[in-house]
Amino acid sequence: MALSTLNAWERWQAVLGGQRPDRPPISFWRHFYDAENSPNDFIQATIGFQQRFNWDLVKINPKASYYTEPWGVTIKWGNNPLTKPVKNSWPVHKAEDMASILPIPVTHPEFSNQLRAITAIRKGLPRPLPILMTMFSPLSILGDLVPDSAILIKLMDEARTAVHLALGHITKTFSALAAEFLNAGADGLFFATTEWASSDLLSWDQYREYGQPYDLQLLNLMKGNASFMVLHVCASNNYLAKFGNYPAEVVNWNATDPTNLTLRDGHNRLHKPVMGGIDHHKDLLESSSEALADKTMELVRSHADLPFAVGPGCAVPVEVLLEKLDVVKNAVIKAA
Repeated sequence: MALSTLNAWERWQAVLGGQRPDRPPISFWRHFYDAENSPNDFIQATIGFQQRFNWDLVKINPKASYYTEPWGVTIKWGNNPLTKPVKNSWPVHKAEDMASILPIPVTHPEFSNQLRAITAIRKGLPRPLPILMTMFSPLSILGDLVPDSAILIKLMDEARTAVHLALGHITKTFSALAAEFLNAGADGLFFATTEWASSDLLSWDQYREYGQPYDLQLLNLMKGNASFMVLHVCASNNYLAKFGNYPAEVVNWNATDPTNLTLRDGHNRLHKPVMGGIDHHKDLLESSSEALADKTMELVRSHADLPFAVGPGCAVPVEVLLEKLDVVKNAVIKAA
């Protein structure tokens, strides 16, 4: 195939196969806070964002509470697109509460809404464009079922068995749901560890016990069925270098954070294609368009020898002007 006339999927295949495409793939994603609690509004916002930018990958970025509302987290929703929804209540406060975290069927209304959204988004954005559904790790989900991360960390010491049972039930629930995501039209997962895979919160021994086994159980079930998987390792001081055995085609993290590995170092450690390089806060919110364009072109040129895609270190803040994303994409095209 001619590498100058690639579609989005062919561009990714070139990167995954060690070839240099016409330009690096590029994708950005963000929340739509005023639309996320309405399946129809969310579908239209997601399709509209893709049609506006023609990214090489659609990361469906659903409301974060879809993971937790089925277990009893309650949310206060607003109509302001710049205001994040607020959690009102949580199901777990003490060890005994872990017993309430039981498996939930994929037919739960919150899950059904997400499956409906995937199907509609796929219909509006047909293949070969790759679409990934966002999923948090089981430990991340359990962490959102308590009002404060310190509570869960304390329970890891005081109620180890109860914590493991809850994590097992969450993993069972989302393993089944992940399979339904593929049936609904997603090509795979954008699997995020959120803040938990960081030395700022846990030791590696803690993550190896409470995070990694459940991550791998879920992801290994997807291996061979999903055609494309992205692993997103969040936060500063993260444990990215420990994730080489995770079955994901591409790895994304905040490589502009000085406490984390650079894109090049991350590739050298994990031996996987990498995605990132744009500081989703400083570059997109603080830099001038001229400075952003210059940085993006330098990013592309200095990583031309790597299997590499341009993207943010995490979700784009909702207050970022869309014109800034135009600047990045145009600079990628120009640099290539």
